[in-house]
Amino acid sequence: MTRFWHARPRHASVALAWLLAATLAFAGTGGGDGGSTPSDPTPTDPAPTATQYRIGLTNGSYADAYYDVYKCAKVSLGTYTDLRAMASTSSGSYKSSYLAHNVRLYANGNLVARSPDVERRVSGASETNYITSLTPVSVSHTVSCPQAVVTDVRARGWHKGISIHGHSHSLYTSDYFYG
Repeated sequence: MTRFWHARPRHASVALAWLLAATLAFAGTGGGDGGSTPSDPTPTDPAPTATQYRIGLTNGSYADAYYDVYKCAKVSLGTYTDLRAMASTSSGSYKSSYLAHNVRLYANGNLVARSPDVERRVSGASETNYITSLTPVSVSHTVSCPQAVVTDVRARGWHKGISIHGHSHSLYTSDYFYG
């Protein structure tokens, strides 16, 4: 009787091991079709509408105006700070074939600095070859701290984008900093 109980568990474990190996072999072949993978193409993102692209570019682009206040902690003659303007452009999650921008810096309504136009164009833009943002641009103008305290600083950014689907949009953004 002892032999019968010892032989049966070993026989069951051999059968179970064989069944497990056969199952793994069948699963590894993808159902027995020779191991080939399906050739379905990967899904592509739906093309945005012109309105969606415009909203993405508008929400992702901005200008910033400020001056280095910490330099003027003690307002005195001979102490200077920099008025600054910066612009950044992004089309958000929408794919672009072209992006461009520049920024202008105004002090008390007068243009004091302008960045060159910065643009980036993708040749052969597609669902896999595109851009969504540009490196920010900035300009500065040095003034004395007593002058900075009474200066109204304005940044005006110009932004332009063209989606990989041909939608085009340009806009201006502004920001103000009052000393």
